[in-house]
Amino acid sequence: MTDGLSDQRSRKRLDERRTRDVVRALLHVWGEADEPGLRRLLTPRATLVVDSDGRGTALIRSRARRASVAAALTRIAGDWSSASWGEVGVNGQPGLALQEDGQVIAVISIGLRGGRIEHVWITEDPRKLTHWNAAGPEASSQPSPPAGHTHGR
Repeated sequence: MTDGLSDQRSRKRLDERRTRDVVRALLHVWGEADEPGLRRLLTPRATLVVDSDGRGTALIRSRARRASVAAALTRIAGDWSSASWGEVGVNGQPGLALQEDGQVIAVISIGLRGGRIEHVWITEDPRKLTHWNAAGPEASSQPSPPAGHTHGR
């Protein structure tokens, strides 16, 4: 007999594993600028929210949301062609961080529905990334910057 807490922990681990798998697939297709691959990862109602440079939040929506979001992500990948990409924890969930010249320039998190990406949130506002780029002893308790994956075609 299992208790509710044990079942809840098992579901949480399974959700994290599913999210991590989708993040890895996103990292692969996005790193290759594979727009059809991006579309396959997205739900038909996918949304993209980009918070950048303190200019406010831009929300991309259209009737063909999946295609618009995939096209926007492909364009964004081109803007970050020299960045290093890596898996990190974002708000307790698997996500991505991009690093250039030793500084985190963007953090990406996703929301899933039915095993596919329903929401993509990109934060590239330097003020909101301050803790990702912190130096000194305080930084040791912060999520690690990305290690390893270099974006490229």
